[in-house]
Amino acid sequence: MGNPGNRISSVRKPALAALLSLLLFAGLRAQGTAPLKSCEVNADGSITFRYRDAGAGKVEVSLENTATALAMEKKEGVWTATTLPQKPETYWYWFVVDGKTLLDPLNGNVAKSLVYLNSLVTVPGSAPQPWDEMDVPHGVVHHHFYTSKVVKGLAGGHSDSYVYTPPGYDAASTKPLPALYLLHGYSQAAADSTMIGRANFIVLQPESPTVQGRDEGLPAVARCFWM
Repeated sequence: MGNPGNRISSVRKPALAALLSLLLFAGLRAQGTAPLKSCEVNADGSITFRYRDAGAGKVEVSLENTATALAMEKKEGVWTATTLPQKPETYWYWFVVDGKTLLDPLNGNVAKSLVYLNSLVTVPGSAPQPWDEMDVPHGVVHHHFYTSKVVKGLAGGHSDSYVYTPPGYDAASTKPLPALYLLHGYSQAAADSTMIGRANFIVLQPESPTVQGRDEGLPAVARCFWM
């Protein structure tokens, strides 16, 4: 006998068909909407933000290094605002729609936090930045999981860490190497030092001792640490 929860009565079928038709129609209407660049970095380093919501009464955008939210202006259902020129960096931002804080629904680049989420936008520099990928040998980022009896508040005591080992690292070597421990701030996650901070690229830049051969490499550990 089948699961009763999986059966649809003849009375409910017309309603279900109508709902599916409505969803299909809405999807086709959405596909016909002109594409929208929700965050666009301009040549001078300024950032233009766009948010589509014809029914909103007030929309603002907050950038992490600004003291107050930037008011956006509506035209044909699209809210727009442009910042002052920004220095090369990866910035957090979020929209405030009628007083409610929202992620950018069109930007999948998100800073994950144990408390809240923020959208990310990167302003490039005229020259390669320390966190940019360059044509140099690369190391490996390892993801480890462990159980802690010291850190409080973890579900089941489970946590994780990321370990970067430089190019040419030999795990079988008995010679010890120096280690750099990167501890993030409150509410952030263990992956921040690599996914957002890109520490594994920073230590590989031409001015880095790892690249210049002035040392034998510096494994870096990005570890989840509750403050």
